[in-house]
Amino acid sequence: MPAPVQPVNKTVTVPIRPPPKSDLRFTSACSYLDPFLDPTYCSCTDTSTLGASLVCNVDVLGIDTIGVKADIEPCATPLHMDLDVTEAALGIDYPIANIEAGDQQYFPIPGLDWPVPFVGDAGAQMVVTIDGNIAALRLTLGVDACATTVIGTACGSTLDPADFPINILTGEFNFSDLCTAKNKEVVEA
Repeated sequence: MPAPVQPVNKTVTVPIRPPPKSDLRFTSACSYLDPFLDPTYCSCTDTSTLGASLVCNVDVLGIDTIGVKADIEPCATPLHMDLDVTEAALGIDYPIANIEAGDQQYFPIPGLDWPVPFVGDAGAQMVVTIDGNIAALRLTLGVDACATTVIGTACGSTLDPADFPINILTGEFNFSDLCTAKNKEVVEA
């Protein structure tokens, strides 16, 4: 009687591939973005321009909740994102328009600060990265908190342990098939 075969535990790395053209799950921007969003505080709605509108209620370490609406247009020329940051108790509604591809950018939100013991107040900042093109697009959207101290400016993302940034969306995407479908519809119309 042969010895029983023991299962082998090994990690398999699966390469990231664009979805097949016949895969109807990837016919909208949200079908790409949804797997990268936390459904407990974000929802995604497709737009008529093959873009996506994210609506998120971000819990900031139990001290505050801020609203972040992000309109992402991966098929636009140039591809871009618009943000609207809100905080109900303080009456803040701060739009940030036309963020285009480039380096990581920090956008301070005027009037939105949180108290930090022994430091003072830390101001809210949106951290946004849009880098690449529709075939290889890196998107990052998060909330950080930065304070000016006697030794300079320090952000929560640089501390150990880092509770910031609070990431809303982080991923690399290939929107080629989606945007090609849009362009094909325009030509055929």
